Amino acid sequence: MSSKFNFLAMIGGRKMENKNLDSYGYLLNCPNEMLGYVNKIMNDKQAPINWNKFNIGDYFYTEKYAYKCVIADHPMKRIVFVTKDEYDFNYKYKLKNNGNLVQKLNWDMPFIKNQCMFVYAEADLDSNQKMQEPLQKLYQYENQPDMREKIREYISELDTEINRCENELQKYYKSNGDIGVISMQNRIQVLIEVKNDLLGRMEEVV
Repeated sequence: MSSKFNFLAMIGGRKMENKNLDSYGYLLNCPNEMLGYVNKIMNDKQAPINWNKFNIGDYFYTEKYAYKCVIADHPMKRIVFVTKDEYDFNYKYKLKNNGNLVQKLNWDMPFIKNQCMFVYAEADLDSNQKMQEPLQKLYQYENQPDMREKIREYISELDTEINRCENELQKYYKSNGDIGVISMQNRIQVLIEVKNDLLGRMEEVV
């Protein structure tokens, strides 16, 4: 059974219409073409789709298009897909042309626990979701007076966090294997990119 569901995709930009579908134990929210494709699979009783295997950033392919996963809430059994064009327009283009280092995105999706998200434009969606605490601090710093002092303070915090992560790499390998190491390396890379952009921003301020 499907029901109409409207939301503002990603960044309060173009209004995009998705629909809901109860699919293999999950509440699926996706564009109409993808919904029809999934419905066909379900009606034909083909092999079930394992939504629990999808993570943020993964693609679902139909006969015509590719759809990007932007929400994968496995504990609540909810998953959201958007078209690649919608993702590129709202997530990449608008963020990179806004001018701020870190931006605050407001979601218009009733089942999302946190209705906002802090985003660094050069990182992908998955990395940003893992970096909410430091990105929120930077967002707050960017929106306060006396920017240079705040930037210096935050760069120092980033250095501390980078050093901590580098020291934790070996522990992550022992407890989580290669997947844990890759996750920690991605975190370090995002931290370094934020720091470098922050240094460049401080030079502009000076």
